[in-house]
Amino acid sequence: MGESRNGAAGDMGTWGVSPIGSDSAMDFLDLLAELPEGDRRTRVVDVLTIADQRPEAIMREIVPEEVLAAAAVVAGALPGGEALPWAGDDALAGAGLAAGSAAGLGAVAVRAVRAAVSHGGGWWEASWVSEEDRVAARESLDGLVQVLERNRN
Repeated sequence: MGESRNGAAGDMGTWGVSPIGSDSAMDFLDLLAELPEGDRRTRVVDVLTIADQRPEAIMREIVPEEVLAAAAVVAGALPGGEALPWAGDDALAGAGLAAGSAAGLGAVAVRAVRAAVSHGGGWWEASWVSEEDRVAARESLDGLVQVLERNRN
């Protein structure tokens, strides 16, 4: 596991199967960590809304990995999010939302995740080099979506 999507272990790009296991996701989390709390929430909502309402903007204005990272930030602030395997990641903690500030974002996050992973005819799913990584990434994504689904209101 942890092999990059282009097939060479250790290459930059995607290095893990979690929603925050890529350079693009970490760059997004770093950006969030530099923002005040209110601006963090605004940026997360902006990314999720773009993916949800204008999926054609994926790869033009945002990348799928940003959407997955934004959804991970939302899930981290929702009940059950603390049990996700990547919940204790320092980068996610530094970019996180305050308890209660993710309320009402579960539904848009689910729709945004679905738009991001189906972009390009399902490129995200097909791009994993090994079947083991594809299965692990799918399981990781399923766990994220389950937390978001339970908190759709």
